[in-house]
Amino acid sequence: MKRTLLILSLLLGSLFSRAEVVYTSPSNMYFTTGGYVFVDVNVDGINDYLIRAFDNGSQTKITVRGYNGCQVEAGSDGKAVGLSMNAPVGNNGWRDTALVIGFDFNLYYFPMNTSSYLGIKLNKNGQTYFGYITMNISGSGSLNIASVYNYAFEDVPNRPIFAGSIFSVNTQEVRLPVSMFWNGHAIRFQTNSITHQRLYISDISGRIWADLPINQEEGTLPISLAPGIWVATLRNAMGEVEGSLKFATN
Repeated sequence: MKRTLLILSLLLGSLFSRAEVVYTSPSNMYFTTGGYVFVDVNVDGINDYLIRAFDNGSQTKITVRGYNGCQVEAGSDGKAVGLSMNAPVGNNGWRDTALVIGFDFNLYYFPMNTSSYLGIKLNKNGQTYFGYITMNISGSGSLNIASVYNYAFEDVPNRPIFAGSIFSVNTQEVRLPVSMFWNGHAIRFQTNSITHQRLYISDISGRIWADLPINQEEGTLPISLAPGIWVATLRNAMGEVEGSLKFATN
């Protein structure tokens, strides 16, 4: 079952307007040689991308194809670009179809056995939205399994997004000071400093269920919670809110 999370924007003072990143963490979205998956990024019931592993009998290639004007970030040679976390989406060209790996299992710009991001450009009702798809291709000389971990898009037309980000950004910003997301069993966080001292987990009524110290710039905090809607709030040593995340458990 898909878990679609509408992520609250990061509030960077009163200077920035509020926007939202729509983030989806699907379950069991993977394929092997000869297989494929469809990706409905904005969860409107219409498939936006097809990621497929073609088999010529002895070798495999993986392609990603956009539907209805949706495109994927790629070089001028048509090869998909594997973006690292916090890389800006859209600094390369755009293609309707891009090659992730070739029949010779040449990985091109997409790394092996590690999570990387495909930059995407959605065309919805004549508007352009930017986002990403998180993929991992595992194997050694041949495909073992390819997985789609999550995908997200910025719900404000033409607003930029960083690969792996679940917070909206201002067009003047070059890097997010705080990034958090829920992966189904833990909260993953990344900050630019260790001034963010505590992470509070509360229910929608405001009752605090967990008070967790943060003493490093990035990491993962496993949390066991009952099914429901929860809010994670990151506060610095002054007690000021640095970021918040609304997520669902089931």
